[in-house]
Amino acid sequence: MKRLKKNSLLAMLTVMTMLAALIIQMPLKAEAKSVSDYKKAWTNVNTAAVQNGPTKSTTFKVSSGKKLKLQAITLYHYNYARGVTPGKITLKKGSKKIGTWKAKGRYYNQWWDVFPNKTLSAGTYTITCSSKKTWSCNSTSKYAGFAEVYGTFTGGTSLKKPVINSIKYDSKADGYVYFKITWGKVSKADGYEAQVCTNKNFKSPIKGTITNNYVYHRYGTGNKKNVTYYVRVRAYKKSGSKNIYSKWSSVKSYVIKW
Repeated sequence: MKRLKKNSLLAMLTVMTMLAALIIQMPLKAEAKSVSDYKKAWTNVNTAAVQNGPTKSTTFKVSSGKKLKLQAITLYHYNYARGVTPGKITLKKGSKKIGTWKAKGRYYNQWWDVFPNKTLSAGTYTITCSSKKTWSCNSTSKYAGFAEVYGTFTGGTSLKKPVINSIKYDSKADGYVYFKITWGKVSKADGYEAQVCTNKNFKSPIKGTITNNYVYHRYGTGNKKNVTYYVRVRAYKKSGSKNIYSKWSSVKSYVIKW
């Protein structure tokens, strides 16, 4: 009898040891962190007076060639200092739903936080929520609901867009008029692409790729006079066999009178 009890006790201890081992090996679900633990990637929140009920969609973009590791989304429901019980936040890309998450309330439920932990490709994303009527907005946000997006961008380029400094008449020779277009150098750029065109939309532009921070526009003196030209420049950095570009500079114009 004693031997039976001893065997039963050993069996129970064995089972308990196995269960403990299984519990230790089970992955623990990580608790959501605070939004302050992440880098702010986008926001339309501002300090001007707010009202309830946005009339425009809340959208943000991930630029071409980039990805966003989305860690958190925060919405503001001031609601006349009353806040509101947190509901759900949904993120879409076009008609495709990325996800819907139950929000956690913060600061008297005026802030709603979710932690999607998603990787977003380039494109335009729309944020919606389950309580639009209490969602804060104002004229500065163009009446889109207040939102903050947290995460880290990867890929693409951090090149700043060039700034065109001057467009000057340079010389008149060989039957041509020369204009020198100069812009500020962009740090870490391998070169620049310049476009010159007679229309602001840059349809069928004259374009060239150069490594200097200036370019000459050559114009035939026998052509039509008093022509307005528009110019823009962007920087690029080599990435393998491709170039990654900055945004275009602001468009400048000049008139050729010869």
